[in-house]
Amino acid sequence: MSSSVPFRLLLVATFFSSIVSISFIAQPQSGVEKSHSLHGLKLVNLVTIDDKAFDAMNERLKTVEPPKILVWLKDCAEKYGLNVVQFTSFGPSGMCIMDIMTKSRFNVPVVFVDTLHHFKETLDLVEESKQAYQREVVVMRPKNANTCEEFENEYGKELWNSNPEMYQYATKVEPTWRALKQLNVDVWITGRRRSQGGQRDRLEILERTDSGTIKVNPLAYWDWGEVWEYIHKCEVPYNHLLDKGYKSVGDVHSTAKVDANASEREGRWKGKKQSECGMHTFSFSEAAQSPLSDHPHTSNCDNKREEEHKAVSEARASEEL
Repeated sequence: MSSSVPFRLLLVATFFSSIVSISFIAQPQSGVEKSHSLHGLKLVNLVTIDDKAFDAMNERLKTVEPPKILVWLKDCAEKYGLNVVQFTSFGPSGMCIMDIMTKSRFNVPVVFVDTLHHFKETLDLVEESKQAYQREVVVMRPKNANTCEEFENEYGKELWNSNPEMYQYATKVEPTWRALKQLNVDVWITGRRRSQGGQRDRLEILERTDSGTIKVNPLAYWDWGEVWEYIHKCEVPYNHLLDKGYKSVGDVHSTAKVDANASEREGRWKGKKQSECGMHTFSFSEAAQSPLSDHPHTSNCDNKREEEHKAVSEARASEEL
């Protein structure tokens, strides 16, 4: 009887030892990245990786669904301290991304470039989205203008006709460049897709810019049908002009209704040799050298402001005397 006690103790000790061993085997090793649950995607610093690794990651992301791309990006940003924002004009693609990111608790700032020439329905959607998603929306407007009237006073009437390139720069390029600088952006997310055609038909999910920032286009491989399938399935808010014959909505003066079978961006700049607003085609390394200073109307405005400031300063100086 007494000889069986040590044997039982040995069995118990062996049993607990095996449990402890199994528990240690089941635990992930220290330092292993979270990527094991995301199809083996490695967490990388998108800003500093070399071109070879960048291209390899682009190739890898082709087979990954947008929600998983955004979760992966969130993990990369947290691991490497990357400053991420979403740029959107509140079109269907941007709304899908906003919905996915909010559900993933990837609540980075949303940047909206307000050209001051948007449809009322677009501005209504901006406010609706703020309420629905409780996201911070950073609104960037043209320099020295907060209303359409102020824009006209600053840059002249119908600048989009008299100088289209200057209009693009003033309403899209310069405010975008200013946002990237002010928000110290490393990575910006866009809703561009290959199926939109034009200069987007070879779009990659990851892009390097000449300013050193990285663009991420998580919906690059989704088509029009997949975007709307998500919108209807998840009840995502969208611009109601899209129910009235529009397929892509930009500025009032450059957006037209199209036939049901028309390509997605056919209604933008209809009849003109243009398919982009300049935000994604302009060289941001040159953006600091503003052509606005060479524009006669803005130069006159700047001179007028300087004269007004000088007059005020002289008046204050005389009062002090």
